[in-house]
Amino acid sequence: MKTVLQFPDRRADVEQATAWIIRLERGLRSGEREELSRWLASRRHREALVEIAELWDRMDMLSELSELFPLPEEKVGMRRVAWALTVAATVLFGVALTKFHFLGGDGFTSSYTTAVGEQRTIELPDQSRILLNTDTDLQVEFSATARLIRMTRGEANFEVAKDPARPFTVRAAGVDFVAVGTAFNVRTDTVRGLSLTVTEGRVHVQRNLLPPPGGGETKVAYNKSARSDIDVVVGADMGVVIDPATENVRTLAQADVAGATAWQQGMTVFDRTPLKQVAAEFSRYLTTPIVIVDSELAEIPVSGFFRVRDIDGLAIALKKNFDIDVRKNNDVIMLTATRPK
Repeated sequence: MKTVLQFPDRRADVEQATAWIIRLERGLRSGEREELSRWLASRRHREALVEIAELWDRMDMLSELSELFPLPEEKVGMRRVAWALTVAATVLFGVALTKFHFLGGDGFTSSYTTAVGEQRTIELPDQSRILLNTDTDLQVEFSATARLIRMTRGEANFEVAKDPARPFTVRAAGVDFVAVGTAFNVRTDTVRGLSLTVTEGRVHVQRNLLPPPGGGETKVAYNKSARSDIDVVVGADMGVVIDPATENVRTLAQADVAGATAWQQGMTVFDRTPLKQVAAEFSRYLTTPIVIVDSELAEIPVSGFFRVRDIDGLAIALKKNFDIDVRKNNDVIMLTATRPK
């Protein structure tokens, strides 16, 4: 059975190129530049890197690697303009609902919400940054001893400013993700539970160790002596999925780790993903739900890269590869098998 944008002999190259783009986005660490230079010795690898950079509109990154392999300047310039326009559109589009209160000293509380299809970057008083994805709701509570983020739904990426005296904790579904100075992504609505992807530093995953604030004040205290049934440390370029009900912790494959942060570049990545999950992922960014009319289509494996709201691109790919029609009927986008005339 065919899949969208097949990579029969190039799947590993594309997955590795995606991982390198993500590393370039956050900045290469010691030794990674030499590793990248060795990887780029292969023409096949260079072509894969350029392909993914073009797809994500990140050709500007490759201009910084001119000494490793040549890149036509006019191509870089065109992509740089396209990227600037994309960023401008995102800034105009991403309007989130916000309310906040300063409590004096290091105390601070705030609530942030994005609607379906919106993304928003916020900067906290400690210089930490949060990028909220579509349909996300979280509350920030800072005190003199701790920094607590409560996520009730959605997905967000956290770039944490270092402050050893005040651990930075993201809480979702009774699970705490604790860091001091690092960068990581948390999603609350994956198929199997909570998803964590770490791009820098380490994150300690454990059961809820922070008591709720008391009274009308923020009195967050970090309980280092509490016991936890879930207890795992996740390092850079790694990820896990946690099922809070069963306390099962599953390690993500490298391709899944790279794909988990693709939304930050406005992309979504599928690797032999059942069509029902593809439809659910696209629906996160659309106000019109996607419905699979013919149940036999639900498990069709789909692979490829798409922009998060590009339903037209998905429709073309599904029609071409699987003879699946995508059409809007009333307030629903319907996926149906093409019927013979």
